[in-house]
Amino acid sequence: FVASAAATPLRVAVLGSHGPLAALVGEHLLQDFSPAPDLVFYAQCYLCAEIPFCKTRHVASPADRACNWFHEAPGSDSEELIKEVVAAASGIVSQEPRVSAIVCLGLLLCHYVFSMLAEHVQRMQLFCMNPLQGSPVA
Repeated sequence: FVASAAATPLRVAVLGSHGPLAALVGEHLLQDFSPAPDLVFYAQCYLCAEIPFCKTRHVASPADRACNWFHEAPGSDSEELIKEVVAAASGIVSQEPRVSAIVCLGLLLCHYVFSMLAEHVQRMQLFCMNPLQGSPVA
């Protein structure tokens, strides 16, 4: 990401339902920028509440249902799920009119948020796996 010479700090939103991974990304962003960005977290599930760094920067939104989307997807109506995700993405974009950058962990919510962002907003998408889930075995 490129910091501008503007007087206001960058506003960076981290989207990702895994609190520990999102917090780790946020900590790196704060270390790598000077001045430190105005950092917020969206799409956080129950784990964020256990991490003070995440909890204090969390912005409640319908995207906090991201864990439910993941766990309930096999039994959900896919059209209804997509409508809910699109509405949550739209809510984030409208709540963040001055966001400078979005770092997004995952695919589903990221896809819709990125498609709605203004062209000048910088984007970074990370694909990562919960280390507690292990890795696929051939």
